[in-house]
Amino acid sequence: MGHRICLMHNGQVVQVGTPAEVLYHPVNDFAKSFFAGSRVVLEYKIAALDALSPFLKEVLPRPLLPGSSVWDALQAFGAEDKYASSYTAVIEAFSQYRQLQTS
Repeated sequence: MGHRICLMHNGQVVQVGTPAEVLYHPVNDFAKSFFAGSRVVLEYKIAALDALSPFLKEVLPRPLLPGSSVWDALQAFGAEDKYASSYTAVIEAFSQYRQLQTS
């Protein structure tokens, strides 16, 4: 996904912004529905894991690359049962993070 998105409808620019701006603050119903089918996955992919640190209740056991997304963490922790608590911690932290983004 790009650093900035230009969303168009019927040849007209509807919204221009960062992926987070477009996903969390759509300007109209078209913009809101455009990503509806893949919204959660896109939100996981654009959210930096570092942004969740205020909400994480445990230290994550496996270091990820700097700039890793929530999606990267879920992929890493979802692969093995021994990381189930870390997977859950990331999901819970993301939920809290998301509430701030959508308010």
